[in-house]
Amino acid sequence: MHEKVTSIRIVLTINYLVVVVVYDVLDLSFLLVILMYLWFLTFVLSLCTEEAFISCIVFHAKGRIMLFFAVAVLPKPAQPMEFVADIVFIVDSSSEVSRQNYNKEKAFIKSLAKTLNLSPGKTRASVVVYSGVASLEIRFSAYYNSTIFDKAVDDLPYLGSVRRMDLGLREGAVAMKDARPNVRRVVVLLTTGRQSQSSNLLPQAVRPLEELSANIYVVAIGSQPNDQELRLVVKAPGDVLKVSRFDDLTPQTRPIARHIVNKTGKTTSFTCLT
Repeated sequence: MHEKVTSIRIVLTINYLVVVVVYDVLDLSFLLVILMYLWFLTFVLSLCTEEAFISCIVFHAKGRIMLFFAVAVLPKPAQPMEFVADIVFIVDSSSEVSRQNYNKEKAFIKSLAKTLNLSPGKTRASVVVYSGVASLEIRFSAYYNSTIFDKAVDDLPYLGSVRRMDLGLREGAVAMKDARPNVRRVVVLLTTGRQSQSSNLLPQAVRPLEELSANIYVVAIGSQPNDQELRLVVKAPGDVLKVSRFDDLTPQTRPIARHIVNKTGKTTSFTCLT
């Protein structure tokens, strides 16, 4: 044997895998073989991941060559689903949502929009922010690709007052009036708690969206949202999608997107309003 492995360590985190190996190399020609193998390994890994790279440091001491290298493998991003829709995101910006958690809502919106195929000629997205008032911040026609949309989402204002889901839904109907004909219409309402005013306002707020043939889904975050109240917003109890905490929002993007795609494709019927 020309080499001796003096240490091997594997570090696994949620985002990447790092393998660290130290070789005590006696032969320079064997060192070259090792380096060629590492180059080949990087090439193979890059075919199945977003990025793969190797760091290598060579030391020469006491007549021996010490080789230190690290292999980092980053996961391949999920591909957008085959889906075309006009989607209105209605985002909870009430005082019970901290600014840090508000940023997690933003990250989720960006991730879900990409997964649902936000791109020119495919899915479009609009965003309403609500608290004690509701504001249409992003219109369908303004941001036609994910890069521009992501920047606009990052710039969404934080309102920090009471929670009026009914006002958010009504403003969502305003946004949905600009939806394309014969394209699926989806509303995703994010909420972290109960309606501040009477729950009786919710069915009235939903009606304009139903008249526009919108499919409504609720992402309920944490333990404070009230199931009975949210069922006034959706057509089926299963359309209330529960996420236990803000940190779980983005990791749950794919299952939530899959539910929306499967359910919307089966239920959509279009109504032309004049």
